[in-house]
Amino acid sequence: MAEKIKRDYITYKDLDKIIDKYDPQYIMLISARNDGKSYAVKEWALRRFLELKEQFAYLRRFEIDLKRTDPVGYWRDFMRVEDNKIMQLTDGVYDRITAEGKQYFYLARKEGKNIVKGPEIGHIHALSVQSSYKSMQFPEVGSILYEEFVSDRFLYDEPRKLMQYVSTVLRSKVGRVWMIGNTITRINPYFRHFELTNFNKMKPGQVDVYDYKYELEDGTVTNTRIAVHIPDVKSKGSGVKGMFFGVSAGMIAGQQWDREEQPHLRDKISSYETMYELVFDYEANATFLLRLLQHRKYPDRVLWYVEPKTTPLRPNTRIISPMLHEEAGALYTNAFKAIHPREAAAFRLLDMGRIAYSDNLTGTEFIRALKMSRVVDNSRD
Repeated sequence: MAEKIKRDYITYKDLDKIIDKYDPQYIMLISARNDGKSYAVKEWALRRFLELKEQFAYLRRFEIDLKRTDPVGYWRDFMRVEDNKIMQLTDGVYDRITAEGKQYFYLARKEGKNIVKGPEIGHIHALSVQSSYKSMQFPEVGSILYEEFVSDRFLYDEPRKLMQYVSTVLRSKVGRVWMIGNTITRINPYFRHFELTNFNKMKPGQVDVYDYKYELEDGTVTNTRIAVHIPDVKSKGSGVKGMFFGVSAGMIAGQQWDREEQPHLRDKISSYETMYELVFDYEANATFLLRLLQHRKYPDRVLWYVEPKTTPLRPNTRIISPMLHEEAGALYTNAFKAIHPREAAAFRLLDMGRIAYSDNLTGTEFIRALKMSRVVDNSRD
């Protein structure tokens, strides 16, 4: 299913429309920075508390992220002097949010030189220590706000950890899990885990909905509905062009994915002959064709060339992938492990940096996929 929502910025009312129409348990919001998605989710969560006394859990990936920063900063845009959103929503009763021990959020107000604490509205959690919450109870929590879930550094088996965390916090309640991310990278274990096969084809403003079955540790099978939304915020681009340019401007103000400058072929591709090729298949949305090229005019110029793999895998294809490819038989390995001496010699060119890319995005995503396939965080519950 798909729907178009076109706005200059996303609002909490747009979020309610997605919930009312599709009733998803997980809602992924992925787009450029400064388009209002975090603001909208925070307003949605705060309104839920004020209307229903329903608390939320503010979730970050690493515990160190919470230790190094002041969680109150997450609400700074709600506490501006000229436009205090908290005062608007509480009819002037409260004017700020405080964080006690970096564990709980409270509404509060300033009286003279004193800060008077009001009701507890939310919890502050880290996914990296999700197992420590298993013995705790969160009866008032009805939603989870997972910020910066799109990253180039993930926990080991992170989607499973998140679903276990959700099961702990929400228990048997039907709640909402907001997964908020910027256009940092399309290489993401959640896209593979939830089988979001249409993600790379989505257009700004579109809402896609997936139904996913998941088996819990006790053998119970749950049906989970996931809504993926890419807000359409093209009209806000003019606000940052004075400070950012090129790729940075497109990534911050538009819908471009973050990429870094990568090496390219010096001559046209037709100037090279393909000596060998293989496929690196990280996930459905991140499959790459690697070709070992030799320059026709200068035979000593031998290097690898990486481009997106857009056609189906053929029989007898050499496949490297963290996912098992039984159909490839002896031609499959789970890493760049040579299956014959000539391939070992070719792989040494990779170690030497003799590699070029069809474009910067392909190079950036290939490098990130390599890093992520080697598992960043080896901790296990």
